[in-house]
Amino acid sequence: MKYNDLVNLLKNKGLLVDCDSSDKVYQAVYYDSRKILGDGVFVCKGLNFKKEYLENAIEKGVSAYLSEVDYHVGALKLIVNDVLEAMAVISEAIYDDKTKQIKLIGVTGTKGKTTTADFIHNILDSYTGKKNAYWTTVDHFTGKSSDSSHNTTPESVDLYSLIKDAKEENLKYCVLEVSSQASKLKRIATLNFDVGVFVNISYDHISYLEHADFDEYLNCKVAFLKQCKCVFLYRNSEYYDYIRNELKDKEIYTFGDTEDCDYCFSDLTRYSDSTSFKVFNKIKNETKEYKIAIKGDFNVINATASIGVANYLGVDYKSILNGLLKTWVIGRMNIYEGKCTVIVDYAHNKISVQALLDTLRKDYPNKNIKLVFGCPGDRGVNRRKDVGELAGKYASYIYLTAEDPQTKKIKDICDEIISYIEPYNTPYVVEEDREKAIRRAIDEANSDDVIAIIGKGDETYQIVNGEYVPYKSDIVVVEEALNLVTEK
Repeated sequence: MKYNDLVNLLKNKGLLVDCDSSDKVYQAVYYDSRKILGDGVFVCKGLNFKKEYLENAIEKGVSAYLSEVDYHVGALKLIVNDVLEAMAVISEAIYDDKTKQIKLIGVTGTKGKTTTADFIHNILDSYTGKKNAYWTTVDHFTGKSSDSSHNTTPESVDLYSLIKDAKEENLKYCVLEVSSQASKLKRIATLNFDVGVFVNISYDHISYLEHADFDEYLNCKVAFLKQCKCVFLYRNSEYYDYIRNELKDKEIYTFGDTEDCDYCFSDLTRYSDSTSFKVFNKIKNETKEYKIAIKGDFNVINATASIGVANYLGVDYKSILNGLLKTWVIGRMNIYEGKCTVIVDYAHNKISVQALLDTLRKDYPNKNIKLVFGCPGDRGVNRRKDVGELAGKYASYIYLTAEDPQTKKIKDICDEIISYIEPYNTPYVVEEDREKAIRRAIDEANSDDVIAIIGKGDETYQIVNGEYVPYKSDIVVVEEALNLVTEK
């Protein structure tokens, strides 16, 4: 797209403050000076942005920049009043081919986003006979490439690059996890979703780096749902009435375990490696049986949401069955059997840890539940109290360790967690090295123990002082300690 066309586009959106004039054509947008591949528009954004990043980008061939500040450098300028929204606008203009169509499905919630998104894209893969585009907390696939993910929802530049690849590969669907931060930081500002899914919400992500309070957190999720043509809502959510009222003009379907739901699950049967259940489809007035290959009653909720979405998209029953059974998310309810039972799960906040502990108490009623966990340093600071109290109440023994300490000391984080554990008189130990903590828990266990290692899942890093420090991952550490493969 020509520079002057970008100028006019930003002007029409009420975003432009100042500019130059040029007929130069741009086909790329960058926001990281370390990843410049040629000429393009460089976006100056972030709390820690420095002018030298822009100068470095220019040295690598960039000839235009988008910014809220005029840096007076030797490049065409696009000065705007909201750089994040403007980045989404120009990313759409440069990358999105409007002559090709793709159905966009987004999933949001405090817990269960990844599993629900995986259920949906596996169902769609079975239906279309090919792999469709997706982006989750764990990994992503564009149609041309795949990789692990660091962000639940990427920057708008990456989103539109993904959509560009998917359209060029003639994929029919793209499934995205949508975080509240993606809404707040305008990463999805220009996207229109065909389907949006709301699985749940609880008090989380409240910090100076995330959301000022719960109302902001909730309304960021609502803002995403307002960008969706059709919305699937979890009927049993405490905030269902509020959300539904905010979405008056939307086509809405509900899922849950009450008779007033459009998709109501019931008759759960738990096996050692799977769960079967029935879903009544009120729209078609029919009941069908389904099975998922992962444990946890909460995953039945996620699966029911996915079944609803699949029915809305016209997917056949066989493809739904195949997609559900194909879904096994690494780092989510991964179970290992050896000298003891070991479970690796991403549960890291009140709602997800509560759901996990409820499942463990049902599935292992005569076992000792031991927990290995930590809490972040700068984000989700309320988790120290929430998870600490749950651990104290339900665990028989606790191993406290590191989990993305960021700018804080691990000892200080653990000390705060301990203050919430102590009223329950639950024994604990602190081992700051996460690998050592996991190995110690397994070494000290016997056949009567179930060890739940929570908070990191398959993540291969610890966030320390803004850096991603390599870490084997809980999965690898457990497999090395037990010399076993995951039970799938």
